[in-house]
Amino acid sequence: MAEIEIPNGLEVKIEGDMITVKGKHGSTIKKFSKKFISVEKKGNKLVVMASTEKNLMKKSALAEQAFTTVLKEAMEGTMNGVEVKMQIVYAHF
Repeated sequence: MAEIEIPNGLEVKIEGDMITVKGKHGSTIKKFSKKFISVEKKGNKLVVMASTEKNLMKKSALAEQAFTTVLKEAMEGTMNGVEVKMQIVYAHF
């Protein structure tokens, strides 16, 4: 079980198997599999729980860790924005 605190200024909605995160720099929608994890909103926190089915426990634990990271990055991106620096490279063979 992982708990993620929702920072002030963010709005988080859970609708079925989708989570919408809205902040001052936009919004993002993340989809998850209810087979492996479940997500609940308790007050100012999101609780991500892995499935307790015996044959899915290992994959569920990995999915919980991965989705927790995805949610944290989505919250940071909608709150602070994302800057991508790209470089053009040309090579002729």
